[in-house]
Amino acid sequence: MVPFGRKTPVQLTVEPSTVTAGEEIICRVDVGEIDAKVQGGQVELCYMNTYSQRPDSDGDSTATAAVMVQTVPLFAGPPEPGQRVFRLRLPKDAPPSVEDTVEWQVWATVDRRRGLDTWEDVPLVVQAAPGVLAHRMQTPTESSTEIPMTVELATRELRPGGILAGTVTANPAVEGVTRGLRVQLVSERHEQDGIVKRDVEAVATLTGEADLRPGVSIFSPFQIAGPADPAPCWEAEYNSQHWYLEVVADLPFMRDEVTRIELLVTQGRRVQDVNEPPRR
Repeated sequence: MVPFGRKTPVQLTVEPSTVTAGEEIICRVDVGEIDAKVQGGQVELCYMNTYSQRPDSDGDSTATAAVMVQTVPLFAGPPEPGQRVFRLRLPKDAPPSVEDTVEWQVWATVDRRRGLDTWEDVPLVVQAAPGVLAHRMQTPTESSTEIPMTVELATRELRPGGILAGTVTANPAVEGVTRGLRVQLVSERHEQDGIVKRDVEAVATLTGEADLRPGVSIFSPFQIAGPADPAPCWEAEYNSQHWYLEVVADLPFMRDEVTRIELLVTQGRRVQDVNEPPRR
C-alpha cells in the first residue's frame, strides 16, 4: 500500500469485499494532485496464482504469477484529480480464493513517466459460482483391466464431513488372489510440469483375502466418511484441485488394480482472509 502523502496519491476501496464468481464489484478510486509526470493509469482485477514446478537453476520449486482478469483505464481523458467509480464483473468460472494459492486483488495504478508509479492494492475474497465444475461428476470412470470393478454411487458430490455410500462389484478377468479390496478418498493437486500432489484422505476396507476367479463376482456395499474440512475443487491458470474415489484390489507381488471416479467438492477449507496483507 502506498502512503497517501506521496505525489499523485491514489486511494482505492472495493465493495463488497466478498463476492461470488459472476457477480459485480464496485471500485472507487480517489486520485490526489496530478504532477507533470503522470501519463495515465489503470484499474486491474487479478489473482495471484502460486504453483509448484520443476526446480529451476536456483532450486526454487514454487512460483507466483499474476493472472489478469480485467483491466480498465483509470483516466478517460487527460489525467485529473478526483474520484472515479468502476464496476467490474468477475467471470462466472473464476476460481475461488484458496489460501496461499489463489489470492484475489484489485489494483489501482497511476503511471508516471520516468518516475515511480503510485498504486494501491485491495484484497478480495471470491467464492465459487454454483455448478461451474458440475461437469467433473460426468467424467468417465478410470477402470482397471485385470479386475474390472463397477462402482454405483448415490451421488458424486462430497460434502465436508459427509458420508459417501455405494456398492462395488469386482469381476475378475484372470485367476489369482487378492489381499483385499478397499475404497479410499484421494485429493490431488495438479501443478505445472506434470506434478501431482496426492493425499489419501480416508480408507474403508471392503474384503479380506479372497480368491479371484473369472465369472465369479465379488459384491460389497460401502460407506466412507469425508474429511470435515476438505480442500474444495477449483481450476486456476496454473494448477487445479481434484478429488477421486478409488477402489483398490491389493495384489501380492503385483501392481494393485485401481478403478477411480472423480468427485466434486464445492465447500471446505478456509479461503484467504480479506484482512491479510495482499502480495504483489
